[in-house]
Amino acid sequence: MRYDKIFVIIFWTYLFVENFGEEIKYYRPNLYVPNLLKNYSGPILACNQFQFCTERDRNFWKAQREIYNLILQGKDLSTQGPFVERQSSLVHALEERSRLCEDDSSAPFLLDKNSDDWPIACIWNGGASNGTCAPAPIMDEDFGYIEPNLWKIKVKQFRRKIGCNLQQIFASDSVQELYICRQNCLHLGIDYFSSLILSFGMVLALTSLILTS
Repeated sequence: MRYDKIFVIIFWTYLFVENFGEEIKYYRPNLYVPNLLKNYSGPILACNQFQFCTERDRNFWKAQREIYNLILQGKDLSTQGPFVERQSSLVHALEERSRLCEDDSSAPFLLDKNSDDWPIACIWNGGASNGTCAPAPIMDEDFGYIEPNLWKIKVKQFRRKIGCNLQQIFASDSVQELYICRQNCLHLGIDYFSSLILSFGMVLALTSLILTS
């Protein structure tokens, strides 16, 4: 009888991990598409209940690319000490740098010149409640993630590249994993490690019930 219980525990553990993992990855309720996109003929990706990713987001990415390039130019000019007009695009780009230095989701992909041609995806960091629409590297599956250690390196490299302050650079050590989704997926605000803890806790509770029955 005890072996039967062990088999049941293993079976339910397998089913739970499979189903719970899918629930975290893909959650597809009926979404209300805003009137602004009613006549849009291209693919629409639901990032959350209020945000939809389309190819239009590539225009914003290209603007980010221009700002990034100007920031790099500004760093080179600062070593030469030239005068820059107050209303120049370079001054605007340097003002935008503080925003990019706080971005731990999509901005680090600007390091890759090929990112302009990557497919648009819904991206969010760790347990963040809001995602962002931006180009993301192609993966084998519609849902994937970049491990924390790898993403921390990428974020720190980017912040050093554009001249962020030391506090912002050191803050990259606390960055969590990056999730990338290309389905109509609304994440539940649960990061990878929290989901593992929750899964393990529920399996323990189920095991206790079976063994005491």
